[in-house]
Amino acid sequence: MSVRSNRISRASERGFSLIELGIVIAVIAVLASVVIVGRGFINSSRTGKAAEALATIRKAGAVYTANMSGPSVNNEVDALQRRDLLPKAQNDNTGEWTMAGSGTTAFKVTNIRFGMVGTGNAAAINIATPELTQAEDLFKLVVGDPNFLNGGVVAGVNCPTRTAVPTSQNVTVCFKL
Repeated sequence: MSVRSNRISRASERGFSLIELGIVIAVIAVLASVVIVGRGFINSSRTGKAAEALATIRKAGAVYTANMSGPSVNNEVDALQRRDLLPKAQNDNTGEWTMAGSGTTAFKVTNIRFGMVGTGNAAAINIATPELTQAEDLFKLVVGDPNFLNGGVVAGVNCPTRTAVPTSQNVTVCFKL
């Protein structure tokens, strides 16, 4: 065996060079960052969809309460769906309405109450979110709505002020209709 072939066989037995290992680590880091950033975009899109669904509920509530004679005493999700004011496909027969996401990532309306505030109708809406941070994000989006009711009581439900901060995954928001 010659000296040259002996060097080649030893070189092929050494393994990966530092440059090759560095490139592999860099590729893994880039892929991990894409996954982490992508998850943030998915969460923010669900939060945005939930905020849009609240606008739909507010409009449906305005139509529904036009004929009410007093405050509601029951959860009104089913009543809105029976009148085709909310899509029935998003109800999982628990009296809740899924606004965005599914399963453990779902934003769900767990309760809607209608009542009077001053001389106008209002709605108090309870929402269950997947995580506390998403409850905070949704609340921040909603308080900018000009119809957001800043404090008070709607049909026995205490409404938070604009400066309130959710302390659990469940958040209550109130709107003038």
